[in-house]
Amino acid sequence: MTELRSFAGIATPQMSGRKISGYAIVFNVKSGVMYDSENRRMFQEVIEPGAITHDLLKRSDVKAVLHHDPQKLLARSNKGTGTLTLTIDSRGLFYSFDAPNTTDGNDAIEMIRRGDISGSSFKFSLNEKDSTWTKQGEVWIRKIKSFRQLYDVSIVSDPAYSQTSVTVRSMEKRNESWKVNLELLKQKNKL
Repeated sequence: MTELRSFAGIATPQMSGRKISGYAIVFNVKSGVMYDSENRRMFQEVIEPGAITHDLLKRSDVKAVLHHDPQKLLARSNKGTGTLTLTIDSRGLFYSFDAPNTTDGNDAIEMIRRGDISGSSFKFSLNEKDSTWTKQGEVWIRKIKSFRQLYDVSIVSDPAYSQTSVTVRSMEKRNESWKVNLELLKQKNKL
């Protein structure tokens, strides 16, 4: 299963000329509350340092896209080389690229300049052994120790949990109970 996560706060894309940069992944920060529809439980997530490695980046074909749309390609790092620069530091996974002189590149620049785009996101997958689960009160905590695959980094307009520095956009495998529980959670937390 592939999953999507979005971050706001320090991960908000920055722009200098045509260069777009930001943090796609932030380490050691607890996410907003999410719903795991497969196991029917509420959880928060923490990505540990070391979850992203240079080896992972060297074997991945990571695309920088607009709103996770593969048709809106902005840059690419294929096995560590290309127009997308990915850097691991103590804060997380930093991305940087020069926006292409294309419709999508120009749209991205304009939307960041206007403040319409306010978050960074990434698409990933992991194996069961790549994370641990512990229960804290009514909420489970999922700690991600490593990723199996990184597919994209994306600039996004609407991180779902903008009140925290880490936000969640979506999980690809959704069902009606997930939508209902998320709506109840939003009402409870007055999001």
